[in-house]
Amino acid sequence: MGWVVAESYPMEEMEKEGVSPDWLRGKWENVAEDMALIPETNVRVEIRNGVCFLEVSEELMACMRGM
Repeated sequence: MGWVVAESYPMEEMEKEGVSPDWLRGKWENVAEDMALIPETNVRVEIRNGVCFLEVSEELMACMRGM
């Protein structure tokens, strides 16, 4: 299974907006559940060099694109 970056934001910008990586993950986990996918295996968050990357499985992204 591969991963696709669905969203990415500088941590500094997220903090100013009051958004946490956990909130962003939760939003996408809800999407995964709606698509009948297991959230824990289809959504992940990584913070690299001060940037939060929300990554989803290729399967979830395919569902989002209607493929």
